[in-house]
Amino acid sequence: MSKLNDQLIGALDQSAEALGFLEVLGEADQSQLLLDIDSARREHHRQIVASLEEALEHIPRLIRGPIRKLFGV
Repeated sequence: MSKLNDQLIGALDQSAEALGFLEVLGEADQSQLLLDIDSARREHHRQIVASLEEALEHIPRLIRGPIRKLFGV
């Protein structure tokens, strides 16, 4: 099993048996898949933060700070 395959298994948080089919991908494809996973996670996080900020606009300013702290934003 290659280092890239191990990284993919870690990134997807699955067992090696469940992701064994990824071994057929070449190194370039595995690298691109890792980049795509990272990019998708960053975009997902950005959208969650933006949604939370938008939702906070409906809450009085006085309690926005504690709510941000509660959600880690």
